Amino acid sequence: MSLVHQYITFLNLEKLKMTGEHYRFKCPFCSQDRNDTTALILHVNSEFPSFCCHRCHHQCGEHNRFDEFLKELNYYAWTQYINEWKSLNFDKFVKNGTDKKSIKVKEVKRSNIDLKEFYKWMKPLSEFPESNELVQYMMKRNIPKVHYDRLFYFSGNPYRMFKKLFKSDQYGERSDYNLFYKGVLVPFFNENSKSVGFGIRLVNKGDFRFINLILEEEKTFFFGEDKVNWQEEIFIVEGLIDKITLKSPQFISMISANQKVEYLKKKARNKVTYVYDFEYLNKNIVNSINKVIDNGFDVFLAPHNIDGVKDINDLKCKYKWNDKDIIDFIKKNSYNGITAKMILSDKINEAGSRLLYRR
Repeated sequence: MSLVHQYITFLNLEKLKMTGEHYRFKCPFCSQDRNDTTALILHVNSEFPSFCCHRCHHQCGEHNRFDEFLKELNYYAWTQYINEWKSLNFDKFVKNGTDKKSIKVKEVKRSNIDLKEFYKWMKPLSEFPESNELVQYMMKRNIPKVHYDRLFYFSGNPYRMFKKLFKSDQYGERSDYNLFYKGVLVPFFNENSKSVGFGIRLVNKGDFRFINLILEEEKTFFFGEDKVNWQEEIFIVEGLIDKITLKSPQFISMISANQKVEYLKKKARNKVTYVYDFEYLNKNIVNSINKVIDNGFDVFLAPHNIDGVKDINDLKCKYKWNDKDIIDFIKKNSYNGITAKMILSDKINEAGSRLLYRR
């Protein structure tokens, strides 16, 4: 059994068939929704096994080598293959005066990728019919269709997708786990329109709803800053769904619990208003709001007459408001300084009283 054949069978590729020196199977990069068994041909010879998909023309390395193909699909298997390949080909290197220890495998890290890289691996929601379950979910949440070209249908292991896109082992062995999640994948871009990671709104049942995977060196950024105008008024929201609820590019998202106030002070040249979820008994939210106020920014504090909503998306879904309605509502109920502190204290007391009344 050849070394290549051993690892091809190990990958458990869908609809694998062998004819002579050719292996045929469904392309793992472009054939998720196709039944074409001839979508990919892997040509194998004794010297340089190579990979080529005749449909998507996906390239693994400069010459479509099999080892690069293996590396993209299973990093652990790739390291084992390289070590075995070195051992089998040691005599060739000795003849050429090459020391086996000097043969090094270079790990290439491709950070800051473009939007087109996501199109190589997934289809955007704009290419799916309205009957699709993820499109249905976005429609139910009243997400404007203008965003659909940047929202992708995802199913599988998110850590593996991160590794494929960014050539990064940041999340270690989690990319090899047999995980399966389904949801809407949203790429994150910095101000130079280069992706620094992605978030996924999960729709399959589980203990959590979101996964955000971001390059370690790119933690300080706002989702949406590639489109925002720093010279105009800006609204900071918490999550990715709140950000894409509106068409306006002036809404950007923290993504995490980090308010990034120092970064914002360097970038923003106009008024900034933080819009947190309307949950004033949540200690983390209250602490974040206080920190924002202490740094001189405005905060939105929801009035008591809106019940049954907890964020911007809920406002849009319940009241059918457009962007202007929501922006006017936020401006009308935004405060700063000592006034914001006093109103926040009232909000906490109101929320506590409502909770006691319901009990």
